[in-house]
Amino acid sequence: MRVHPAVKVSWLVATCAATLALTSAPALLAVLALLWATPALAGGWAPGRRRPHPYLPALLTVARMSLPFCLALLVLQVALHRSGPVAFVVPWVRLAVYTQALQRALLGCLRVQCLAVAGTQFWLWTHPTDLAIMLMGWGVPYRYAFLPTVAFRALPLLAHELEQVLDGQELLGLEIRRGWTQIRNLPSLVVPFCLRTLRVGNDMALAMELRGYGAGSARTHLRPVDAHWWDYALAAGVLAGLALAIVVAAGR
Repeated sequence: MRVHPAVKVSWLVATCAATLALTSAPALLAVLALLWATPALAGGWAPGRRRPHPYLPALLTVARMSLPFCLALLVLQVALHRSGPVAFVVPWVRLAVYTQALQRALLGCLRVQCLAVAGTQFWLWTHPTDLAIMLMGWGVPYRYAFLPTVAFRALPLLAHELEQVLDGQELLGLEIRRGWTQIRNLPSLVVPFCLRTLRVGNDMALAMELRGYGAGSARTHLRPVDAHWWDYALAAGVLAGLALAIVVAAGR
């Protein structure tokens, strides 16, 4: 069953709004568990699969990449929050760690994880062309409706160009794979990467012009995006869940 992109947009908005509205760790853990269980509920993690579903490695990668932000939140809360009951004291630096600081850091980490997983789900589940067609159905001019599609497809191209710049600078004798050396040699990377970015933009503009981008307002599509009754039912369920989460958060 193919789901309309509007349902996926409503799911993204609902999960992000619930993440920002809820103020308790168990509720945020429930949202995070629901986000992780959504591919399994959709049949993406069937037990008979010989290979892991591509959603799972992507979600694990995003969760691992968000860990530095969680660590930064923890350090900032421990260093700056100086009120309330003391949880424990770090003896070698004589630093008092407060209970409220740990609670706020935990809530911040859970929010970062929920937002990262929700955004990853949306871009893994939503085809850029379907998103553009949905925006056109809402009255957005197709010149602007296809901008998210172009931006999304440009990211892997720019990542490939950056990798080629890194390889080229390494062949010239620069050590740029380590953190400090990469920062120190940043000027040597900016100029070639900017030139390659301009070339990629010129190639994409030429390809879009050859495909008739901007030629006329009437557009036809190979794969139309139509809404069915189950799309309305899913969207209503998502919005009802969002309203319930907001009521629970307001009651607390």
